[in-house]
Amino acid sequence: MGKIIYIVLFLISFKGITQNTYNTEVIYNVKYNFDRPYTFNAQLIFNNSISYYSKGKSDTPKKQEGEKIIQEETELKGKYGYNTNLKTNLFFFKTIIGDSIFLQKEKTTKIPWKIDPKSKGTILGYTCKKATGMFRGRVYTVWFTTEIPVKFGPWKLNGLPGLILEAKDALNEVTFTVEKIKHLKESKTFDFDFPKQENKYPVISLKEHFIKLNEDVKNKIKMIIAKLPKGARVTNQSEIKEYRGVELKFEWEE
Repeated sequence: MGKIIYIVLFLISFKGITQNTYNTEVIYNVKYNFDRPYTFNAQLIFNNSISYYSKGKSDTPKKQEGEKIIQEETELKGKYGYNTNLKTNLFFFKTIIGDSIFLQKEKTTKIPWKIDPKSKGTILGYTCKKATGMFRGRVYTVWFTTEIPVKFGPWKLNGLPGLILEAKDALNEVTFTVEKIKHLKESKTFDFDFPKQENKYPVISLKEHFIKLNEDVKNKIKMIIAKLPKGARVTNQSEIKEYRGVELKFEWEE
């Protein structure tokens, strides 16, 4: 009975909140398993049309100095992150590449989700359904709940008729698992209106961001190689592979 009352109040509050007011916070545990395992927590806050996703501190032990070739993503600490607006269908990513801050801008991607109508599960007390969809080279299996009726999820995953609580790709390299859902008694106001910052930071496209990121990674690798002691042998460096990460295939490559 208490849960039913909450859902009704949740829907009522959603209709009355302003654009920059948020009353729900979701914490995910995120695991990347590329060249080596990397685990961290991430925060998602949202209202009915706007979400903000930011990376927290990593749980992965840091490598000793001299071992690290590719620098880990800068800890966001609430200053940088992903801003999705379903009204304008725009996605912004505020990030640091090298020593510069950029505002990456792109259109939100409509993921072709296929919902399994017979599926049923429970996560943190919320009834969930399963869906699968491909997004930029990865096939994701997700669990979402219509008891929190927003089309958001972790990172860039969105578009289902309920909040995505868990997501895992078919390669077992990317996993998002909800740890906590906090419904704030008092709505908070945050300034995550990235479009208003377009005159403050250089705005780049997704393709430009990918190119700049790879240039930065390659430059860092070359600097490390240049500092190696004389006589040190470097293997397989004739061709430095492009950095891919979570997104494996982009629209301009199709």
